Amino acid sequence: MCEADQRAVEPARAQAVGMIEERRGPFTTEADRQAWRPDPDRPAPYLPTDVLTFGLDRAL
Repeated sequence: MCEADQRAVEPARAQAVGMIEERRGPFTTEADRQAWRPDPDRPAPYLPTDVLTFGLDRAL
């Protein structure tokens, strides 16, 4: 992973680890998990348009 990618991923990683450590969001107890809903203002995740072809033009 290049340095720019690492910088882009680090905030999301830190957020996920924080949610796990604090048992919030989708990492809550079973009873709380059933009531959990994602933040409606958060943009939907998406894959890059070249996800299925990225790197195929490189020699192995």
